Parts: sequence; C-alpha cells; structure tokens
Amino acid sequence: PPDAPQVHVIQPTCGGAGSTTLSVNFAVALAERAKLGDGRTAVCVLDLNLQFGSVGTYFNLPENSQLRDAYRNIRRIDAEVFQSCLQYPAPGVAVLQTPAEIMPFAALTAASVGELIALARGTAPLVIVDMPHCIADWAEQVFVEADQILCVSTLDVRCARNARLLERLLAASSATRTPPEHVLNRAPSRRSREWEENRTAFETAIGRPLCAVFSDGGAQVAASCDEGNPLCSGSPKTALAQEIRAFVGRFPMPLAQQGER
Repeated sequence: PPDAPQVHVIQPTCGGAGSTTLSVNFAVALAERAKLGDGRTAVCVLDLNLQFGSVGTYFNLPENSQLRDAYRNIRRIDAEVFQSCLQYPAPGVAVLQTPAEIMPFAALTAASVGELIALARGTAPLVIVDMPHCIADWAEQVFVEADQILCVSTLDVRCARNARLLERLLAASSATRTPPEHVLNRAPSRRSREWEENRTAFETAIGRPLCAVFSDGGAQVAASCDEGNPLCSGSPKTALAQEIRAFVGRFPMPLAQQGER
C-alpha cells in the first residue's frame, strides 16, 4: 500500500560506480521532499558494505563505538540497540553506518539482515540500503525485502556483463518481488553519437531500457565527500544534484507524507 514503508536497494555492478554517492543524495533529496518536520525521520539509510562502507564519510559522521558490539552480537539486536546505533546527519535522515573496522561479510546473515531492514522500516517510511559491489550470501534476503532495486553502472563492458549476471540471478529467485531497474552513472554532459550507440548496446546486453542516466559530477562530488556534505545539500544547483532531485521526484511518497492523513 502507498502508506507502507518502502525499501529502495542501491546495488552497484562494479566497484567505483558511484552507488554510495547516489544513496546519500537520494536520502537527502527524499527527506527534503517528504517535508515531515517536527524532527521526524523520513529516510533511514543502511550501509551494508561491511568492509569499505563510506556512507558515514559522506555525512562526516563520528565513529559510533556501539556499532562494533552490535554487529558482533547481531542476533541480539533489538529496537533499542538499533536506535542507539543510528546517527542523524541531516534533517529527516537517519543513518546506520558500518563499524570502524573491517568486518567479514559473514558477520551478517539473511535473518539478521531481514531484522535490520524491519527495524529501519519501523524508524522511517523510506529506507535506502547501500549495498557492496559483491554479492554476499545474505544479499538475496535484501532483494526479497526490496520494493525497488536500482542497479548502478558506468558505461563499460564489465558493468554490462555484471548487470546481465545480476538480471539472471534475480530472475532465478522466485521470492524477489520486483525486477531490477538500471541506471547509468558518470555520463558526460555532452553525449556523442558514439556514446549513445554504446548506451543502446548496453541496454541490449541487459535486456531492458535504462530508467535514468546521471551526469558525471566531477570534482564537486569528490569535494562534497571530503567535506562530509552531500551534493544535494552543499551544491544543490549542480546538474547532478538537479538530476537526482528529478529522479527521486518519481518515487511514490507514503500517504502520510502527502498530507492525506
């Protein structure tokens, strides 16, 4: 139903595709669009890249010492522990960043991931899950929970191959509720005929059209990360920030967010 919490999974098809940049800026743009006010949380971001997660870096979050203990006792996590691990870097945005040490992917299980997503659903009406570029054993559970799966690629052969493999993987899962959608990131502002031909070839390779193309944000993206200030907050007039806002404007808002209740 429209007023149920929505889970948007951001899955890169290679390292360095820029999925975390999109995840944190989606969160900021969605929270601004929701306009909950009164200090309420509109978006909860889960960083599930246990080894090199950088959502906390993008938001300039301090290390949370409770995270390490929570992940080491992940089966005992409850709503109280979950809330103590959250940080609130922007209006309407809550973040569960990764611990300050590299964790094995086996630290999570399908059951614990399902519980984390359930707790995030209870925190905010919109949930964004930032995934690692590799497929862990528990990834299928994340895809099962998802209302939308966004696969982030750059325009090259490796991403086309990996996106096609991911399509096959999700098609083979009868439990997955939604087919993946594909976006291209880091596209040139001026797109040549050759680039457009390569884009068409990419869509042919994955067997479906792209749902969005995002421009290369250039040095401003790196600067916003270094400053711990997402692009949509610090440089809202840039082309990439405007494209992100236009894209999340297509996301369905829960009824409570639309002023209907």
